[in-house]
Amino acid sequence: MRRTSAVVIAAVLTGATACSGMLGSRAPLPPPVPSQTWSADFGLVDLPLAPATAPVERWRVALAPGGTARVQGSVIATAEPGKVETAEPTTVRRLDPKTGATMWTAQAPPGSIAALQIVGPDSAPAVAVAVAVPGRELALTVIDGADARPLWDGEADAPLPIVSATAEMLIVDTPRGQVGIDRASTEERWRTRRDVRLQDGALLVEEPKHSTFGVLDLATGEPLWEHTGEPFGDASVVGDLVVVTRKEEGARDSAMAYDTTTGEPRWTAPASLPRVGRSSVAASGADALILEGGESGGNTAVLDRATGAVRWEGEHVVTDVLTVGGVPTPLEVGENNITVLDATTGADLVTVPMRGYERFTVAGGAVYGADGDDVVARGLPDLEERWRVPGAAGPDGTSFSPVTGGFVTIGTADVVAYMP
Repeated sequence: MRRTSAVVIAAVLTGATACSGMLGSRAPLPPPVPSQTWSADFGLVDLPLAPATAPVERWRVALAPGGTARVQGSVIATAEPGKVETAEPTTVRRLDPKTGATMWTAQAPPGSIAALQIVGPDSAPAVAVAVAVPGRELALTVIDGADARPLWDGEADAPLPIVSATAEMLIVDTPRGQVGIDRASTEERWRTRRDVRLQDGALLVEEPKHSTFGVLDLATGEPLWEHTGEPFGDASVVGDLVVVTRKEEGARDSAMAYDTTTGEPRWTAPASLPRVGRSSVAASGADALILEGGESGGNTAVLDRATGAVRWEGEHVVTDVLTVGGVPTPLEVGENNITVLDATTGADLVTVPMRGYERFTVAGGAVYGADGDDVVARGLPDLEERWRVPGAAGPDGTSFSPVTGGFVTIGTADVVAYMP
């Protein structure tokens, strides 16, 4: 759960069990199964399904000097910086995952690229590019991922803009506050200087200075409900609940849940809640919540979603809250290993050695990690090696992201896709 909306936790798998030639002597392993991961913006989202056999390089697209690329779900976007001296615009492209062909091209102001983001659900993505223009604030252009329609063009809040989106609305952090934009008409619907963010489809407002939290109407920006004057805590939206965790004095912390629609209190966790104050919260299956980390630096508690009762607690750092084949599957990536936990008890189910935090990502039914120059896929939940692609990991600084049926690597010079 410690990941950016869009960015995956990095690590390198090592201690790979056997080379691909030796894997053929074992009994066939089951194929990857559909999986979901918890997204703070949208709740459980589908992961691109991993291939059953090792993919091979299918296409390669060169990046211009100073260019960059991003991958999220089925969207692959590149940005090529424009030239200020000749007023040549920055070029943004969406690539076809299967062929690498350009699906559309859009333009942004010339300048060096400060950030490239893919936001919104996979069914309605948007591409945001921030460009550093001399003598100006950071210029931000947001483009509809489906048809390259311009959704927003203006100044962004430096140094890195915060952009989020649903299928209907775009939320942009600007120097003059956050702006809600109707995606269909591109008209501004609301503007606020309050601290708001999209969580599990709801617009959460949280102002620690005023001890205020609540939920705003996403279409109008008006409050649906707010609570003011309560002790400072961190709020998270999980479906029909807003869960507020607080750091308390002593060895225990507190958590309360409120109805997302009405703000009415639903439950208060018992006094036996372990030290997990100000933690991130996610759904663990349909009937449980997982509270991880906070300022404790390594405690996890799982609560009953209906009552707040503590089901188990332990010294874990849960980095990914997955559902694999319909089964809740917490994943812990540590400095020296990767561990799959039992969601009902917190016990370690299987652990694989690792070599430190560098490159790691999760796909449907598998995790991908770098073992030297190789990309290795390990199945979920057993973490058995399924396949490896020699040389695909590339040098340090090369990232890789899952796409349906394979993965894409992004280096300083090119974007490369590996498919069966």
